[in-house]
Amino acid sequence: ELIAKQAAVQQLPPELVFGLVRRESLFDAQARSRVGARGLMQLMPGTARKVAHHRQERRFSTGKLYQPDLNLRYGTHYLRQLIDQYQGDKVLALAAYNGGPNNVKRWLKSRPTSAAALWVEMITYGETREYVQAVLSYAIIYRQLAGESPVRLAKLARSINQPGVVPATV
Repeated sequence: ELIAKQAAVQQLPPELVFGLVRRESLFDAQARSRVGARGLMQLMPGTARKVAHHRQERRFSTGKLYQPDLNLRYGTHYLRQLIDQYQGDKVLALAAYNGGPNNVKRWLKSRPTSAAALWVEMITYGETREYVQAVLSYAIIYRQLAGESPVRLAKLARSINQPGVVPATV
């Protein structure tokens, strides 16, 4: 319910958020990565601080990232920012969520135009490449589990053809 609620608040496809949470934490609210990302959506404390500031929430502490409601609120907010930053492109947003906006900027310079599936294959970080593929695959599965009509990956992930898209700071 929390995932669906926050997806709706941020106008995100719930299946995309379910797929991201599945890949990030396996739905474990106490998950912590080796680099310090925390909670369901595996937020880095610095990113969460920026989101809290953007939301004008003053009482942020890193320990709160283990609270599912707050983690989902901040994580979906950040994902929405990335999707908006990349003009609705979920592939670029997911790559930035995992690999960072600066890397996406670099990858766009080397291959600004291609089919999304090919662009993903050209991501130089294996972890980020597999991450984007997994989240999109999980999103398709969660969409079907929710009783929605099946969707092809090509429809979910449009072609990368925006050479002028430059990440803004988040």
